[in-house]
Amino acid sequence: MAEQRRGNQQQRHHHHHHPAVDDVTKVLSRASRDLLLVQRQLDQEFQRSYPDDVNPCKIVSRIKKIQEELVSLKELCRELLAEKQVFLSLSSSRNNWEGWRAAK
Repeated sequence: MAEQRRGNQQQRHHHHHHPAVDDVTKVLSRASRDLLLVQRQLDQEFQRSYPDDVNPCKIVSRIKKIQEELVSLKELCRELLAEKQVFLSLSSSRNNWEGWRAAK
């Protein structure tokens, strides 16, 4: 009987969060909402204060986009270089083969 009660308590414990966890979750949710509000206010203030080409938020956004594009470009360059090496290797093999055939 005592084991059954302990089992039921454990099941209930798994389904319910500790009050401290709920409190932390609420605090983090509030902080997230507050940060979104601050971000919106800053965006609006920057839009009023700066033209688009010098708006700090837009500049940061453009820099992040460029950084992402650079990663893609680096990968494309690596692929292109690998293909070039394959081409040069095949071309060299063909030239060697033709040179060998001409020598016979």
